[in-house]
Amino acid sequence: MNNSVSKTVLLVEDDDGDAFLAARAFKLFDHEIDLVRVTGGQDAMMFMEGRGSFSDREFPKCMILDLEMPNGDGLWTLQRLAQQKGRRIPVIVMSGAADQIEKTRNFPFVVCAVEKPACEDDYKDLLAVVGRLVTAACASAA
Repeated sequence: MNNSVSKTVLLVEDDDGDAFLAARAFKLFDHEIDLVRVTGGQDAMMFMEGRGSFSDREFPKCMILDLEMPNGDGLWTLQRLAQQKGRRIPVIVMSGAADQIEKTRNFPFVVCAVEKPACEDDYKDLLAVVGRLVTAACASAA
């Protein structure tokens, strides 16, 4: 591991198109952000706990979480994160299911819960905010 501050963002998203838009938006905003994608809640928890193939991962600065996924949906993932002891990271929830978003507001580490952007420009705008959050978190950790 090098001495620079990690700018890792964990993207928990099963849809390839949405993941592509997120990755593209981050590259336009900040080339130093390391966007790591997993496709379900179970893999997200393995990543957060540094288990299995994620044993050498950088701990993320924040998580972008979809709600509707196989293998541990977003609400399941939030419940598991709430049970964890130790480090907490901000979670940004993005979902196509507006009726599910309200259920995420009771988790204190969910800093934002929004409907998924419908187009690339909306992704860019939203992820520019996420990028600023990551940059601020890195500055405070330095």
